[in-house]
Amino acid sequence: MHLLQGALSQEELRSRDTVTTIDGTVLEISGGAGIQIGQLAVFGGEMKATNGYAHYVSGILRPITER
Repeated sequence: MHLLQGALSQEELRSRDTVTTIDGTVLEISGGAGIQIGQLAVFGGEMKATNGYAHYVSGILRPITER
């Protein structure tokens, strides 16, 4: 699980190039018709929670430095 500071919807993720997790990991984001974080697709709807959003991702996220 990767946690971000704040609450970012899929629309807000689409407008960014990267996000930084609370532990300092930088994750690349690409948009277009669908959102990708690194090489993984964000799919399905987002789940709104009281403290932010949960997004479904098609695999395990790794920091940019490990690719």
